[in-house]
Amino acid sequence: MRSTMFDTKTPSAVEIIEDGRMKARLAELGRRQRETVEGLKNQHQTDAQIQAERFQHESNEYATQNALYAASRAASANFLVVPLDGTTPLVKPTDATNNPWQLFNWWDKWPSANPGVALGRVGGILALKVDDLAAHLRLREMARVVHPAVEGSSKEDGASGYVEFREIGGYTVRLVVPGRPFSTRMVQGWGKDWTDAVNTMLKEDEQRQPETFFLVWSYPSIVSGQDCFDYPSRKVGQGLTALAEGAIPWQGSILDDGIQVVAPMSKPPEIPLWLAKSLISLREARSGLKMGLVAR
Repeated sequence: MRSTMFDTKTPSAVEIIEDGRMKARLAELGRRQRETVEGLKNQHQTDAQIQAERFQHESNEYATQNALYAASRAASANFLVVPLDGTTPLVKPTDATNNPWQLFNWWDKWPSANPGVALGRVGGILALKVDDLAAHLRLREMARVVHPAVEGSSKEDGASGYVEFREIGGYTVRLVVPGRPFSTRMVQGWGKDWTDAVNTMLKEDEQRQPETFFLVWSYPSIVSGQDCFDYPSRKVGQGLTALAEGAIPWQGSILDDGIQVVAPMSKPPEIPLWLAKSLISLREARSGLKMGLVAR
């Protein structure tokens, strides 16, 4: 007689279905599927929802094809954006926006436009154009603060006053010329000749880099002298121009001679008090208005 102690035959489909616990599980799965189907039937998308989903798909697709449009979308997360022809706005800077539909329409119309960010009250930021490294040193000199002597002190006790160098602050927007591809095939010879040729190439690349850059600050609070931005632009020193109107090229822009713009993607810090005070003093000197800082 055949033993069934070790019978390992696979149960048939009928035996599985007739199992009570399995029948209950299948019934539960069937119920959930019916609920899902009914729920989908009741989820009617509005025309606006369908249009928004279609736009998002088109926008994402276009961003993969156009790096300048992708850069404008990225900048719009923290700034009001305008399209630029090089560095010149193609629309009024006051029309700057972070509306994704408008950005899409602009870059669909001008696919080679650079992304720019609006300055002044409308954009919420102030820029300082620094023409060269010498101007940057002059800007650092502007940050010097000479503190008065302590009353009753003398030079001997070391409390006759001191000079404080404050941080300039701000976010630096740099203009960068991409380096040419380096290849030893461009350099002939070995030893000293090869080294000299490589050093010459590196020096030429360094000389191609522009010294001009922008320093950018967020729009200040009252305590930093809000009224100092009631002007479009102003010279604050040789090679230094404060810009509170218009737009400047931002991250992803490509200018003449292949210059690329490298900029931060977050809101810059507030303008330092010493610089706001300097700008107000300039305005007072030129207009004769008595303004001063508003203290809290």
